[in-house]
Amino acid sequence: MKVDCENLLPSRHNLTGRATRLRPAIASRTADGLARAYRLTILVTHEIVNDRLGTSDGLAGTGEPVIVTFCPLCASGMVASRRVDGETTEFAVTGQLWMPEAVFERASEEEGRTFGATHSGGEEISVKHNGNLVMYDAATRSYWSQILARGICGPHTGTELGIRPSSVTTWEQFHRRYPGGEVLLPPPHSGTVRPGEILG
Repeated sequence: MKVDCENLLPSRHNLTGRATRLRPAIASRTADGLARAYRLTILVTHEIVNDRLGTSDGLAGTGEPVIVTFCPLCASGMVASRRVDGETTEFAVTGQLWMPEAVFERASEEEGRTFGATHSGGEEISVKHNGNLVMYDAATRSYWSQILARGICGPHTGTELGIRPSSVTTWEQFHRRYPGGEVLLPPPHSGTVRPGEILG
């Protein structure tokens, strides 16, 4: 299995008031009044963040385990629960791409599973029809389509991830709306899975 990027695991965060040198393009995720921002410039490099909401280190606590993803080729973002069949798992990049039919990409946006974003300007755009990020889970090694949020190979073929609310916003908008919100810190503050390292 060839993997060219390091996935972020665990992820660490800081309060927005202390994050003064951020690029403007970030994706945000809110749940139970908590807002957390994930810089698209980080997601372009790492593609996957395994996180746990409600904790500053992404590890312990009772917060919901989530996966935050971005496919640079499709310009598609997706946030979902990391609970599969009642068990929490971790996800990583397979290093492979999957080319779904364009109708699936359009449906993914229309149904709110994914959103399009550009990491350079932060504006929301349409998802591009291109090779899509393929992830695998640590528990079963099943392959998952990021854009469909669904298993495409292995024991979880056809299983759907639970999508969580997310959007694209600028840094200024995020900070104004959520002054106490948290921001993902880049490595080395956030842990990584080295390229080629298999989870589990």
